[in-house]
Amino acid sequence: MNVGVPPHVVVRTFVQRGLVQVQPPHRTVAQLWALKRWGYGLVGSIRSAATVSGSQIALVDESRSLTYADVVTLGERLAGVLVERGIGPGTVVGLLAPNGVDFVLACFAAESLGCDVVLVNAGFTPEQVTRTSQRYAVTALLVDPDLASLATGSPVTHDLGELIGAAEGQAYPPARPPARTGRAIVLTSGTTGTPKGAPRRPPVGASTLVTMIERIPMRRGERVFLGAPLFHTWGLAALQL
Repeated sequence: MNVGVPPHVVVRTFVQRGLVQVQPPHRTVAQLWALKRWGYGLVGSIRSAATVSGSQIALVDESRSLTYADVVTLGERLAGVLVERGIGPGTVVGLLAPNGVDFVLACFAAESLGCDVVLVNAGFTPEQVTRTSQRYAVTALLVDPDLASLATGSPVTHDLGELIGAAEGQAYPPARPPARTGRAIVLTSGTTGTPKGAPRRPPVGASTLVTMIERIPMRRGERVFLGAPLFHTWGLAALQL
């Protein structure tokens, strides 16, 4: 939702949160250009951060840590691997994975290609995973190896660990923004029946971001623990913050 935050509020909030800093003009231009080309969703946010903070740690889980530049590089390579597997703009991709670096890389790669991504609850039974895949016409399911037993009845599955392993040794031409903007489809908890999908397009402009960080006392450079499931709305929103 774009709530039309006045420009002076945008500037004030960015200054308060440390998002405006003294830096060479070419870095400011690169930062804004990344947002203009890729939007204010996960891909645009990470690419924008990489132009000014590429060597800083972006993600940490129990297995490894990646800088912002690492996320962009590996995310682009993973997107290239997905294209080789027949996944591209308009493909409905399912993602079945726990919180971690691999989850974020998969979202980054799929969004970079203009895919619609159905975020599948990692606590589902195999039957629920199958029904969700059928209901949302998922044609490719990216599955964390530890959750492979949940995807036995689903459509074409791809081992997410194997895909990322293949991406680490590849090189592809620089990516371009897709003509079609993909959506993240977040499922409800299903407390009143079958979980329902809520499509979410990337935000348009800075208003949504400002509305959130104006109320949440976070500053640039702080380390944040994401405990909420990334496949649900709050975890996904916190990740994009």
